[in-house]
Amino acid sequence: MFGRNGGNAAMTAQRYILKPEFGRLMRKVQQGLRGFRWCLIGGRAVEVWTNPPQTPDADILAGVTDDAVPLIVDRFGKLGVEVRDAKTGLGAPLLFFEDVQLHIELDVLGAYAPLHDFVLESAQSRTLHGIRIKVATPAALVLLKAEAAVDPSRAKHVRDVNAILAVARAQKLDPDYLESAIQVCDMPVERKLLVRLGILKETDRAD
Repeated sequence: MFGRNGGNAAMTAQRYILKPEFGRLMRKVQQGLRGFRWCLIGGRAVEVWTNPPQTPDADILAGVTDDAVPLIVDRFGKLGVEVRDAKTGLGAPLLFFEDVQLHIELDVLGAYAPLHDFVLESAQSRTLHGIRIKVATPAALVLLKAEAAVDPSRAKHVRDVNAILAVARAQKLDPDYLESAIQVCDMPVERKLLVRLGILKETDRAD
């Protein structure tokens, strides 16, 4: 369904990251999270590396703590991005916003796990709509999606699996690099999923 070159023109037309409103939203994210480490994850980041159809929202992973929530909420509020829900006390905040001007949902996940540190540290800069933003790498996205997809009862299970396969087919993933990240992030269950999907082989396991 998805080729190395990212599919056909119809698929490309559905890439939300190419729409002007996405660029406007990212400028607001730059201002709202100024001074914090952050990167684009989720469906929007998948679209950077390949182009399966995705829902029009945006997910951000950020190195923020509960103490920073009032500042972040205030900054975004002044930009027309209103908080709809904020979950704190979980080790890192989970913030749900909506841009009332652009009608786009924006979720900000506070980093709290070794995988999140890996994602933020390995994120790559990309220019979209004339601005530089950090985007999770293909390997990081595969691990994030694998973490979400290990629960087959999850509503987005099939979408997460399809995203893994799309990224893996569009980008050349280094199995040794993935294995190293899996060990650092302690993800044995996710590794089994990637083996079942053909992303890794049992013989790829590092000593």
